[in-house]
Amino acid sequence: MSFVRQIPTAISRITEWADKKRFVFSVSKTKCMHFCRRQGLHPDPEMLLNGNVIPVVSEETFLRVLLNSKLAFRLHVSNLKKKFNKALDLLKVISSKSWGADYFSLQKIYKSLILSKLDYCSIVYGSVAKTVLQSLDSVHHQGLRIISGAFRTSPVQSLYVITGELLLQLRRDKQCIKYFKVKGNRRHPMCDRMLNPIFGLLYANKPSCIPPFGHRIREILSCHSIESIMPLPEEEPPPPPWSNFNICTIDVT
Repeated sequence: MSFVRQIPTAISRITEWADKKRFVFSVSKTKCMHFCRRQGLHPDPEMLLNGNVIPVVSEETFLRVLLNSKLAFRLHVSNLKKKFNKALDLLKVISSKSWGADYFSLQKIYKSLILSKLDYCSIVYGSVAKTVLQSLDSVHHQGLRIISGAFRTSPVQSLYVITGELLLQLRRDKQCIKYFKVKGNRRHPMCDRMLNPIFGLLYANKPSCIPPFGHRIREILSCHSIESIMPLPEEEPPPPPWSNFNICTIDVT
């Protein structure tokens, strides 16, 4: 395959650039992952970095996101749920009615320990099946019950009304729309792929394939009745006053 032959050339260019800029790539921390869902036999390419073979892995953590070769984020979601259970135990301890923290303090702690991690990279792992994402809803509901002091039998909708928090699906949609606003800028190199995604018929005929962000954002915008998907162009700010060096002299004599 042509792109496999181009990989060593690209690696050599990167190493040459790093040598000029005095950068050093750690061979022990460098991994290779082939994102593919092909079932047949396809051997992994052999790539070298400074004469050392780059190991090919099927799972690797990158920027606190657990990636695998099939782009299935089930393990990442399960790891998030384990971390959230520890945070919920902390909330249970400090939410005592006799000496515990008040509602506003519990809400701030919940947002910093759980909601911030749920929002982080939700654009990436939000493409998995809805059944996988529903496992995070139980954690969200349990956290809302703890900070609001509601009973276990209280309906879920009342928790959202009392706390004023959004559903996790709405939070993920909000993050996707913000991301689309940035990537849809005319100056961004990915603007064309965001506004004009390709292979639409392929993903429509194969629901098992994960569509790219350009196709998913269209469904999100249509669900929220947002018809125009063209982001407004950014207006250039006026020049600052100190950029004008025309000095006027006034004779006051």
